Amino acid sequence: MPRPRLRYVVYFLILLGAILSTCGGSLCTWRVWDSWLPVVCAVVIITFVELALLIRRSHVIVKHLQEGDVQRFLEETDKELKYSSGSWRHCYLVNKTAGLYYLGQWDQAIEILDDVPYQKLPKMYQILYVNNRLANLIAAGRIDEAGELINAHPEAFEKSKHNQAFFATLQSNLGTYKFARGQLDEARELIESNVPEHKHRLAQAVSHYYLGMIHRQQGRIDEAERYLNKARELGKNSYLEHV
Repeated sequence: MPRPRLRYVVYFLILLGAILSTCGGSLCTWRVWDSWLPVVCAVVIITFVELALLIRRSHVIVKHLQEGDVQRFLEETDKELKYSSGSWRHCYLVNKTAGLYYLGQWDQAIEILDDVPYQKLPKMYQILYVNNRLANLIAAGRIDEAGELINAHPEAFEKSKHNQAFFATLQSNLGTYKFARGQLDEARELIESNVPEHKHRLAQAVSHYYLGMIHRQQGRIDEAERYLNKARELGKNSYLEHV
């Protein structure tokens, strides 16, 4: 998750200044700490409670996407963006581009990511940034840019503690890139092997769509229709509903 907000540091500095001003600059007496200990504990507790609520809130919002309710996910994300700043804001923007992807608003998602400072993101969100940008670039037909992104961030596609939650999606997106390049057998292997690992139905819908397109291009029409019908079924309330 993003680092604590700047105001937590401000809370601490204000509290420290207040303590110093009332004890002549000395923090080494028990009397000082005995009188200020309840206040210190209250500030620490409030800080941790707020952080816990923020993290829980972000998980609740992401759950809307996992359940296939893209509009609700975007609405709740936009509410948070009105009041968030710094790292929290950047992370919510990265999350938002996943919802825009499923609505087919790929160029808008890419524009948002253009304005997100990649280097300032937490490590996990750097990899999520690469994942979301790659998916939107491929869907928008910007294949050369997608290839440049893959070459610039090879570490994102190697399994680690930072990407384990969405490693299957990364591999599937790598497969869709190979599909766009005409490497159908490699694309099919990557996408098919990761279908069971997807944790929500919209990600499954995307994989079924591309598997359907691969089968179609390889002349297996009946198999292609089976996958495409499944993509439409799983992809309700997204662009995949009408493929």
